[in-house]
Amino acid sequence: MNDNPTLYNLPPQALEAEESVLCSIILDNSDLQTIKEILEPDDFYRTSHREIFTAILELADKGDPIDLVTLTNHLRSKDLLEKIGGAHYLAQLTREAPATNPIAHAKIVKEKAIRRQVLQEANNLARMAFDDMVTIDKISAKIMEISSGVIKQSAKESGIKKLEMTVENLQNYFSSLRETPFEWLNNAIEGLMFGELTIVASRPGMGKTAFVLELASHTAIDENVPVIYCGAQMSKTRIYARLLAQRCRISLRKILGGKVSDTVAMEKLSQSHQKINSAPIYDFIIRDRISVLELKTMVIGAQDRIGQSPGLLIVENLQQLFYPGKRENEQINFICEVLKSFSYEIKAPIVLSSQLNRDIEDREDKRPMPSDIFGKKAEELGDLIIFPFRPNYYEKKEIKEKGRPERDAELLISKGGPPISIPFTFWGDYLSWQEK
Repeated sequence: MNDNPTLYNLPPQALEAEESVLCSIILDNSDLQTIKEILEPDDFYRTSHREIFTAILELADKGDPIDLVTLTNHLRSKDLLEKIGGAHYLAQLTREAPATNPIAHAKIVKEKAIRRQVLQEANNLARMAFDDMVTIDKISAKIMEISSGVIKQSAKESGIKKLEMTVENLQNYFSSLRETPFEWLNNAIEGLMFGELTIVASRPGMGKTAFVLELASHTAIDENVPVIYCGAQMSKTRIYARLLAQRCRISLRKILGGKVSDTVAMEKLSQSHQKINSAPIYDFIIRDRISVLELKTMVIGAQDRIGQSPGLLIVENLQQLFYPGKRENEQINFICEVLKSFSYEIKAPIVLSSQLNRDIEDREDKRPMPSDIFGKKAEELGDLIIFPFRPNYYEKKEIKEKGRPERDAELLISKGGPPISIPFTFWGDYLSWQEK
């Protein structure tokens, strides 16, 4: 009796895991970057799955959106659609395959691929052992080669890679660095990079919208780099007026009330109006809660119209977003994960504003901390957390003099540790932050 297992068993494979990985990517691209680091097309056992994954990687390399329609059209353009089972098979994948835990399933697919490779090499080794012309030294060398290959594959699966980068990739990465309009802040955070999620969080009325508009204004107007601004509820007119007030240092109330009559002020308004109109600021307003996946689609559409990656994507606010099918206590975790991965896709830093929980109101020291963000994992997923803080906001008994700046305002900065404080002045009349 021949006990060779390769004669009686299929090679190691996990078709359900392969289908799950492909289905997850088609429905939601947020884990693609991680999956690309684990799998290559040849790791898939079924030929059709190799072709589908190759097509996904080709779309990703071009920066195109990946969904059922774009994938179908891409495979059809390469005369591969019928080879993989037609559009019907792709649709069936998205309907019937499990779309959960794609990273875990990708690792299963990789493990089966390594086992198939071991079996192939073992068969080659067996043939060498039967051949009297092959020396023992050559057989020993082959054994070492197989062992080394398995170790290398395991290292790749675990994410271990040689640290290297092309000059072009390095230049692209550093050219994506977005400085803020504040020198002290730039020194503290080294700028905003794509692949990183910055969370700007505070209680209502602290000036977080004013702060993110400062970032948008500096990037689009001063650096002439496109900004996509996803506003929450506030009208386009009011956003525009706030930008005018910040740029001109003129009271927002006067601008909205049409009470600017001074000749010098009118000249400032006219010049700023021209600069804002010519600046590459693209915005859409989120009036109701929307899915973070829908937000991605809207941003990709905006990016296509712009014709290039934005220099900055600003999303206000976290509480306007939801992740379909997830429990309430999981929502923020998944939203932050999707946005952080999306930053790689669009090659732009993402700034996400968020409210803080109400517990801060009951503390004697009302300076915010990372733990005040809804959801502990959201705190962990933020590469940088910025807390605008104005202690005078809580001094309700104090009547502020007209036009008087709040000189004890501050930005609290957290990059994985206790927040550090950067002193600022906040001008309430034109809702603007200024370094001291």
